[in-house]
Amino acid sequence: MQFRSIKFRIPFIIIVFSTITVVVTGLLLQYIALKDLESGAAEKNQIIAGMVGNHIDQYVEDASSIVKTAGSFSSMSYGDLSKVESEIFRIYDNFDHFDLIFYMNADARMIFSKPTNENVKDRVYTDRNYYWEIIKEKREVSISPLLISSVLEMPHFIIAAPVYDLGDEPVGLIGAGIPLSNIQQVIHKTQQDFPGHIWLLDERGTIAVGPNEGALKSLEPIENYEVNAGGQQLDLKTLISRGETSSYSFTRAGTQYYGSVAFVASTGWTVIVEQDEAAFFKDLKDFNYKLTVVVAMVVMISLIIGWLMANRITAPVYGLVAQVRRMTRGADGALNPTEPTEPTEPPEPANLRSYPQAFDEIGELSAAFTEMRTQLRYHIEQLESAYQKENRLQEYLNNILYSVNNGILVVGQNREITLFNRAAEEMTGFSAEDRIGTSIDVFLEDLGLDLKAQMDQALDFGRTYKEIGASMQVEQGDRRYLRMGVSPVVDGAGETIGAVFLFRDVTRQVLMEDELRREDRIRAFGELSASIIHDIGNPLAGIANLIELVRSENCPEPLKDEVLNLLESEVSGLNSMVINFLEFTRSSGKTRTKEKLATMLENTLRLMQSEISEKQVDIKLSPMEDLPEIFVDKRAIKQVLFNLIRNAVQAVAPAAGGQIDIDAVVDLKTVRISIKDNGAGMDENQLEKLFQPFNTTREEGTGLGLFIAYNIIREHGGRIHANSEPGRGTEFVVVLPLEEGADV
Repeated sequence: MQFRSIKFRIPFIIIVFSTITVVVTGLLLQYIALKDLESGAAEKNQIIAGMVGNHIDQYVEDASSIVKTAGSFSSMSYGDLSKVESEIFRIYDNFDHFDLIFYMNADARMIFSKPTNENVKDRVYTDRNYYWEIIKEKREVSISPLLISSVLEMPHFIIAAPVYDLGDEPVGLIGAGIPLSNIQQVIHKTQQDFPGHIWLLDERGTIAVGPNEGALKSLEPIENYEVNAGGQQLDLKTLISRGETSSYSFTRAGTQYYGSVAFVASTGWTVIVEQDEAAFFKDLKDFNYKLTVVVAMVVMISLIIGWLMANRITAPVYGLVAQVRRMTRGADGALNPTEPTEPTEPPEPANLRSYPQAFDEIGELSAAFTEMRTQLRYHIEQLESAYQKENRLQEYLNNILYSVNNGILVVGQNREITLFNRAAEEMTGFSAEDRIGTSIDVFLEDLGLDLKAQMDQALDFGRTYKEIGASMQVEQGDRRYLRMGVSPVVDGAGETIGAVFLFRDVTRQVLMEDELRREDRIRAFGELSASIIHDIGNPLAGIANLIELVRSENCPEPLKDEVLNLLESEVSGLNSMVINFLEFTRSSGKTRTKEKLATMLENTLRLMQSEISEKQVDIKLSPMEDLPEIFVDKRAIKQVLFNLIRNAVQAVAPAAGGQIDIDAVVDLKTVRISIKDNGAGMDENQLEKLFQPFNTTREEGTGLGLFIAYNIIREHGGRIHANSEPGRGTEFVVVLPLEEGADV
C-alpha cells in the first residue's frame, strides 16, 4: 500500500488526530485539576462545614422543641410541681438528647433535677445567661454558651424554656443539658470518612468539639493564628467574628492547610473544617492514575475505531476510482478516447460494492448536495418573503402608531427612547429625529415632568400607572395639561424589556373645568351677595334705630352705654361677615405648590394651641411622616383645616372628655383627611344645610366658614362631606387628588 494513497492517509490522519486529541485532553485535564486544587479544597471544606452545621442545627431544633413542649406542659400544670417533675423526668428517661434536665424557679434556684447533686442544692444561678433571657427578657427559648455543669461537673450546653403562670408571666424555667458526646456523634455520622479535622465552637469561641477523642473537662478557646482569606491576612478569630461563611488557608511547619468556616443558624455556633495538602494530593494522585488508564483505553479504542472508519470511508472512494478506471479502458485494457461507446455497467470488483451511476456514497452525497441546494434556495426565498412581510407589517404598525392622536413614546431597558410618534412631537414640541436614541431622563427633565420614580417602577418592577396628571410649559408661554400612563413592555418569558408612555392632551378639558369652576364661583358669589345684602339689612335697620335712640334727649346715660355696646356688637358681626365675604371672593388655587400635608396640619394645630388647651380638648393625631406631598394652594388649604378643626373644638363638650381624632390615608390617586370629634353631633336636617352660606348653630358664628371650605376643596378638584348622628359626634372627610390638575 502506497503512503500517498488515500486509503492510508485518511486512517493515518484519523489515528494521529485521535491520539493527539486524547493525550492533549488528558494533559489539559491534569493541568486544570492541578490549578483547581486550592479552589476544590475550599469548596469541599465548605460543603462539609455546611453539612455539619445543618445536622447540628437540626439536632438543636429537635432538642429545643422537646424542651419547649415540656415548658408548655408545665405551664398547664398550674403550679403543681409534682406534675412538672414527673413530666421532665419522663422526657429524660425517654429521650437521649439530654444528660441533665431540671426545673428552676424565678429566684434562680434549682428545685429538682435528674440526675441530682446535693452539693449544689442551695446555689443561686443568676450567673447563667439563660436565666436572664427566660425570666427577665421573656424569650420563648434560650440556648446557653458552653458551660461547666454544676451538677455533672462536665461541659455542656443548656436549652431553657419558660414556665408561665395564669397571667402569662414566667414563674420558672425548664432546662436541659446537651452533652458534647451527642454533638460529636452527629459530626461523626455526617463525615465519618473525612480525613481532616472538625471543630465546633460556641458563640464566644470556646471549643465544644475538637478533633481529639475523649470528653472535654474544661473550657478552652480556639487557638488564634494568622490565615489568608481571599487574599487578606487576618487572624482566625477576626475571620469568625465576621459571621460569614468563608474559606482560608495557612502554613504551619512547612505544610499548607485549607480550612472553611460555617455557622449553625439557630445558635450562632461556629463549625471549622481543616485539611492539609497531603489529603488533596492523594486525591490528585488517584486522579492521575485513573486518567492514565482512561487515556490508554481511549487511545486503543480510537486506533481500532479510526482504522474501521477509515476503511469504511475510503472503500467507496477506492471502488469508485477502480470502476472509473475500468470504464475508461476497453475490453483489452487500452484507452480509446476517440470512439465513444455506450456506457456499460462494470462488474462489481472483488470485496467491493457496485457503485453504478449516482447510487454510491459519492453519488448519494452529490444528490444530497443537489437537494440541499434546492431546499436552501427554497428556504431563502421563503425567508426573503417572510422578511418582506415582516417589514410591511412593521411599517404598517409604525404608521398606525405614528397616526394615532395620543402621544406614544417607547423606552428600552437601557432607558433610551426607541419610538416617538407624531402626536408626541406635536404635544411636546420636540422632533422624533432629535429624541430617538436619547435618554428618557433627559427628555422628562427638558419637559419639567417629575416622572422618574414612575419610570423606575415600570422598568424595574413591572408596575403600571394608568392616569398621571402632569403639566408643562410650551414655547408660546402657555401651559399644556396632560394625562399620562406608563406600562411595562414584557417579552414572551415575562421579563420587562422596556416601557410605554401613552399621553393625551387634556388642556381643553382642564380649561373647561376651570371655566366651570369660575362660573360656579360666580353663581356662589351671587348667592352669597344676595344673602349678605339680606343679612346686612336687618343689622343696619337695628343700628339706625339705636342711633336714633342715642340722639334722643330723654336717653339716660346707662341706657346710652348699653346701646353703644349693642352697636359695637352689631358692627363687629358685620365686620366678620365682610371679612368672610372677602375671603371667599379671593381666587383660590392659582398658585399651587407641592406641600407636605403633615406640616400644614401641625402648623394649624400650633396656631390653635391656646384655644385647645383652654377647652382641655385631647387631640389624637395619627402618624403622618410617610404622607406624600400634594399640589395645593397652601393658604387656602390651611384655612380649610383651621375652620374644620376649630368647628370640632367648639363642638366638643366643654367638660372633660372632649376628643378630636385627626387621620390621613393615602391610596393610589388621593389622600383622605378625617377630622372626627365626640361632640353632640347633628341631625339630617342640619347635615343637609351644612355647607350653605350663613348656616350656623352658634350665636357668634357667621355661617360662612364651611361654605368657604366647601368651595376651596371643589376648586382643588376634591370633595368634602360630613358624617354625623345626634349624640355620636361628627366626622368631616376631605378627599384631595395627589397629582396636579386631577379630580376625584
